[in-house]
Amino acid sequence: MNKVQLQEKLQPFIQENESFGVELYLQYEDELGNINTYLPAAEENKLSSALEKMVRNQIKGLFFIENENFQYEVVSAHTAEANNIRQIFHVNAKKIPKAELIFDEVVKDTALDYPTNLELKDAWSYIYKVQCMEGTLFLWKRNYSLSTLRKENNYSIFFSNRKLSLFDKDLLRLSNHFDVMLIEKELIIINRTEFEKAFDYIDAMQATAEVNVDVITKTNLVSAEGMEKIAELSKNKTTLRKILNINPKSKILLKQPKQIVRLAKKYKIDFKMTTNEKQLSISTKKSAVAFVEMLNDDYLHSEFSGSLYKIKGKSPI
Repeated sequence: MNKVQLQEKLQPFIQENESFGVELYLQYEDELGNINTYLPAAEENKLSSALEKMVRNQIKGLFFIENENFQYEVVSAHTAEANNIRQIFHVNAKKIPKAELIFDEVVKDTALDYPTNLELKDAWSYIYKVQCMEGTLFLWKRNYSLSTLRKENNYSIFFSNRKLSLFDKDLLRLSNHFDVMLIEKELIIINRTEFEKAFDYIDAMQATAEVNVDVITKTNLVSAEGMEKIAELSKNKTTLRKILNINPKSKILLKQPKQIVRLAKKYKIDFKMTTNEKQLSISTKKSAVAFVEMLNDDYLHSEFSGSLYKIKGKSPI
């Protein structure tokens, strides 16, 4: 998905002359990691008109209002973060198993009624279900207890005249920001940190990483010890992305070890070969990362200046 495609899908949700409904769902996580989703009772869910304006403004501000100093690009969730432009990440929801656990009851309208024994301070997250004539989207936000105003502890601080004693329930402060959007089976990630923690991103991507490691293994280009070092990179969030970004059709995989060693020296990378010079001998994490970075085209030669560069993020032209 690119920016133009995303904006086309979101266009109906920013039209001032079009109204849409917004429902609030609260989620609680139990000790086993199960997520229970509840739809507050009707009298507690008359937030729709207020939330409609908030959601419209947030979508418009995030995805449609740009200027010279405030632009963005839509890139894969596996992409390394760039410093020169704001990035919005995306990944297919099917690739993230926990996404189904989080959104499924809201998508299928199977959420339970909100029970009286739960407390707002314990809410794990909340979801806005946004519906218009053209479609539906879902906005997920991680909740923290500091977002809850508890009657017995907080009200007297803000209202010394005690008028708030008319309220017999705690209050949940709803943010006008969201962390993750689900639209047409695609996850749009605004808060990458919250997404990676709450959606178990690293565990979900292990299988994909293993496939990419197998691509290298089948070339017989790297020794068994070296492949172990490369496989270990998938256990760390930062280096996992490097594995996920491996280009299986990289021309590096078609070269001989001697050619790779010679090419690497241009970029001040010191690769070793096995005794028979038929394989690369990768014995450290540093050399494993460097080899994967070469597969990712992270080392480039500028045709303009003639200089050699190592870069974190790239925007295809």
